[in-house]
Amino acid sequence: MKKTGIILCLAIMASIVNAQSVKRYEGTMMLPSDLDQVKGIVNEYQVGGTGYYDYYENSEDERVKHGKFYLKANDKYNISGAYSHGQKIGKWSFDEIINPKQYIKSEHKSLSITYKDDVFNGPCKYTLKTVNNYTYTLNCSFENGIIVGDVTMFADYNQSINSKAVTSELRGNIDENGLLNGIWTVSNKGGIEMTQKKMFYKGALVFVEEQDYSTGERVVCYSAFENMQKAPDFNKINDTIINGQDCIRYNDHIALKVPTHRITISSNMRGASLSVYSIIGRFPDSMAYSELLKRQMDSWKYAYSEKKYQEELLNE
Repeated sequence: MKKTGIILCLAIMASIVNAQSVKRYEGTMMLPSDLDQVKGIVNEYQVGGTGYYDYYENSEDERVKHGKFYLKANDKYNISGAYSHGQKIGKWSFDEIINPKQYIKSEHKSLSITYKDDVFNGPCKYTLKTVNNYTYTLNCSFENGIIVGDVTMFADYNQSINSKAVTSELRGNIDENGLLNGIWTVSNKGGIEMTQKKMFYKGALVFVEEQDYSTGERVVCYSAFENMQKAPDFNKINDTIINGQDCIRYNDHIALKVPTHRITISSNMRGASLSVYSIIGRFPDSMAYSELLKRQMDSWKYAYSEKKYQEELLNE
């Protein structure tokens, strides 16, 4: 019955489009307002150029985009994708037209992102090359407007540390609620090679450890649980509420959830390395400060602390 209903809806939509013949606008045009969220890719306030889009007119003589879209924006970017009944669908690409003579001296961005029903849904690849010759490449996936699933981010720093180029790699997983979860690693190569491992539990930091491969030494940079020199067993961490506050329990230890600015995390990572905040923070402002992504990044700025629990809740 459900399948029959879907087929009927599709048939009705098709008949509407057929009744309103699909036309194509081609010529000088501005970037449509529904693409404002990715306007920062072009890095200019006014975005226009030449291009085309397919559309039909509804009963109120309004244009409803339906079909292919293309814009050569400000003679700098090729923007392409598709609409279905006014909503962005499938893969959209924002590719810079590279001028070899200006490549070294300017910032460059490239974005491939997937839409479903006008919302970010599916694979995304974003590349940013800064004027300082740093190149960042992010591979992730969106679900209903937020980043979910496996994430990899690479950075090439074309500057020398001990006469070697530095590269940094970030890997981890974001759960279905958009929260950092499990083990995240940052690896620096070139010069002194180091690896940092961070454990997150439902978005909040629990443990940080670094290893210097030149000496083989491991250092605990942060632990939610006092005097613990080894990462806790993730599967043995349990949620608990104490005096109305979010906490976790691990064996005989209890830690309170607090903003990360209230704790101290040491680090011996040399050179420039990536952080989880660079996943969203490196996006153009028009994306990074969208309400959904801003809320998601804000949800990552927490840690658990047994010390804060003892100071603030134990004696209440």
